[in-house]
Amino acid sequence: MPTCAKGFFHKAEILYDEKQLVEAALCYEQCIKYDMNYEYTPRAIFHLGAIKINEKDFYGALHTFERVGKHELKDQKTLQQYAEAVINLMKRKYKEGISTFNKLLKKQEPVMKEYIGYCYMYRGYGYNALNLHEKAIHSFKKASLYTKLNKASLYNLELSYALLSLSKNNTPSCLTHLEKCLKIFPRKAEPHIYHSSIIFLESLQNHDMKKLQESENLLNIAMKMKDIDSEMLFFRSCIRYLMMNYPDALEDIKMSIEKAEDNIPEHYVLRGLCYAAEKMYSEAIQDFTIALQLKETLDYIYWYRSRAGYLMDDTTIAFNDLQKYMILRPSDPEVYFQASVLLIMGGSYDDALKALNNSMSLKQSGKVAYMKAKCYVIINDISLAIDELKFFKDQKNGVQLDEEILKFLQSADYYNWNKEKFVYAVRECNRWIKCETGEIFELKHILWLRGVYYMYSDNFLDALQDFQQVLELLHSKDTATMSADEALTTEEENCEVLYNIALCNTANKKSQSLAILADLAEILNSKHRGQILLLSAIIHLSQNNALNAEKILKEAFHCDPESVAPFLSKKTTTILPLNTLNPFALLFPLISLNMSLEPIIQIRPAISLPRSTLPNIEFSIEKEVKEFFAIGKITARPEAPWLNRVRGSIQFTSTLVDIDEPSQITEREQENAEKEPEVSNEVIKRNIKSAVPLRHYSSFLKNCKENVVESVIKGSKEPDFIMDQIREFCNKDNYE
Repeated sequence: MPTCAKGFFHKAEILYDEKQLVEAALCYEQCIKYDMNYEYTPRAIFHLGAIKINEKDFYGALHTFERVGKHELKDQKTLQQYAEAVINLMKRKYKEGISTFNKLLKKQEPVMKEYIGYCYMYRGYGYNALNLHEKAIHSFKKASLYTKLNKASLYNLELSYALLSLSKNNTPSCLTHLEKCLKIFPRKAEPHIYHSSIIFLESLQNHDMKKLQESENLLNIAMKMKDIDSEMLFFRSCIRYLMMNYPDALEDIKMSIEKAEDNIPEHYVLRGLCYAAEKMYSEAIQDFTIALQLKETLDYIYWYRSRAGYLMDDTTIAFNDLQKYMILRPSDPEVYFQASVLLIMGGSYDDALKALNNSMSLKQSGKVAYMKAKCYVIINDISLAIDELKFFKDQKNGVQLDEEILKFLQSADYYNWNKEKFVYAVRECNRWIKCETGEIFELKHILWLRGVYYMYSDNFLDALQDFQQVLELLHSKDTATMSADEALTTEEENCEVLYNIALCNTANKKSQSLAILADLAEILNSKHRGQILLLSAIIHLSQNNALNAEKILKEAFHCDPESVAPFLSKKTTTILPLNTLNPFALLFPLISLNMSLEPIIQIRPAISLPRSTLPNIEFSIEKEVKEFFAIGKITARPEAPWLNRVRGSIQFTSTLVDIDEPSQITEREQENAEKEPEVSNEVIKRNIKSAVPLRHYSSFLKNCKENVVESVIKGSKEPDFIMDQIREFCNKDNYE
């Protein structure tokens, strides 16, 4: 029998040298079977393992080597290390694999002579996967000195050349090498993905929608090359988000999260931003919270969640997260500026000014100085607003006009002005209208101011024209692009201008005045509605329309008895609805309406210092998303050089596995995909309440939850004697 084992061994050796590996393997197995003295077995097992390595069956090689037990040959140990190094690459343990290849190349064992070229190719693959492209290129060049590069390594070499060129800002060279990659493997997705990212990054300079569409088209091509994975869906969602195609972006990122092996924080950030852009703020807050649980260092999410909380009227979330955001970035002046915007919108002006002071202490900025001036104007502190504008010194632009107007308003003493003074103020407005406006006083504010000056100079016709122009400017704005804050301001300004137009029309066109007041009464809250109705009733009485006057006066009394009572008592009656009682408006004297009746009716036009347009905090395109599809974010997927490709198929030793397109086949790590962490109710389901008003004056627009102001008359019905008094008042010849 020993002689038989020896015969099989030598026959196997001859077949092995002639590269008849299948027949050689059979003989080695027969040798092992009959080798009772274990004389030839270690060498036979060594050669069987080597055959497995030649067939690129590295797992099979390791299992074969294990059969030898403690009789391991030195050469076998070397080949075993070689097989383990390749398997490390398969397991994506690139650093471990590269380290082993470096040791093998350094030792230069004789048994490794025929594998040296492959060591360099495999090492180049590992460097490529780690995005160390200069080292990868060096390895592939070294490999070419020992053997001809296989197709996978030629592809990986071109890919490394492409990405190295891109790192040196040589985009044309990069694209040339990507084209070469596709010539080697026409159905590889990765070159298209890299090209898509390049076009995506180019589009960001001026938000080029055509380039974004081109980027999406390239990604769609890549998706046809292989099974659509989570990463490609994520990248396409980024593109669609920046194209403001939020519904499709949302669908892509939802599928991306479903397909992902792990919970990736950026996925939840993007889905939250898509929800926020669609005004689904509760869902957005939940995703932002998950992202923070996954990666606490993404501190910008606190700013997102703060804004989302504010926009859904949850000021607890809004201001708590705003505070965290400022604590986490104490040295960032932009953070304090952003915080000031939200604080101004929320009516926390003192806190807003503190945030702006912090920003200015870190970095002197005209933007911050201007915002401070705007904030002071909102709280009617003209003197401090002027001080802030001094930051701009001798600039001859809109800043100068803002400062000039503020100084004029500061010096005005309207209660002691005569008619000529108001005419002079009109001339000043005429000059301001021709100047370049700043960020505080827009054209509408100057026209509004001039209209009020016209009213006090008894020129109601010109006042009417100015207010009509203001109304046209308000209506010319695209409400779809307005922030919630700007939309509310515009709505309130619209009511105020209409009220001023109604006052101007009381002189000659009372019917138009009544029509406007009727419209205003439909949308205002109880207190303001009562005063508008009282003014309407008075106009009807001046036209001897007792029936309408009685009906409207009763309704006015029900809404605001405190304003109506003096009129019924024939005492001087002051009607001050809407924005006529703010500190700036109070600088203007009351005007007596010329109704030729008693008692005296006193009014004041609606006017206030400008509430400047603030940066929009609503969600559209956030800059962080622009970094999500950078080249460095693309998972490196070089082509595995241990695979045998035959006519579009991958050959594992002697078995063919049909595939539709080339793709990287590696041993997948055990799936440890975690379930999405549950978000605590304490974080997400907070009590929604408004801690501060949205305006520096109480909003006068009707609210569906409005609490009717407690009046001197209790209950929903007025006492009969009051109704009788109103009926008698309206029907007596009080105004003959």
